[in-house]
Amino acid sequence: MNTSMGTVAALALAALAGCGNSGDAPGNATATTTTATWNAEDACAILDKNVAAAALGIGVTKTELGSVSPAAEGRAAFSMCTYTLADGGQMMLLTRTAPNGDFASSDVEASRTADGTMPPASDVPGLGRAALWRDQGAQLQVFLDDRRYVAINLSGPSATGDAKGRTIAVAKKML
Repeated sequence: MNTSMGTVAALALAALAGCGNSGDAPGNATATTTTATWNAEDACAILDKNVAAAALGIGVTKTELGSVSPAAEGRAAFSMCTYTLADGGQMMLLTRTAPNGDFASSDVEASRTADGTMPPASDVPGLGRAALWRDQGAQLQVFLDDRRYVAINLSGPSATGDAKGRTIAVAKKML
């Protein structure tokens, strides 16, 4: 993972790790997606590499699951999957599920600027409850509903050209 993508991923993880600390609903809510049962602890299973390749228009040579944080004591569950792409680039998918509904406009606004550490991301209409695009790091963040969130980052050759269109196509596979 390159430094820019790693920094963006770390910021996303830091911003999301503490969310959803109340309530007694189970931490692993499941919902059917177009690719698999939703389990935020296995981002690679949520988006099959063949589905990702079709959405990106670039082959996926391998996937690697990492940064798994199980739901515990009212905390959100999340994980990251790194997709190695045939063009030499990478896609990182972070998935998160809150133990209870915790979507709020303040969460979106905090994510918009990575808690004030980055320039504001722009809105992307028509994806989930809210979606944000950031050119820096070629990142799309999507609040799918009041519990599920994804961040999609592209790096390398894949981050050039229509990176925004590619990440939107990937996100649509998870709606």
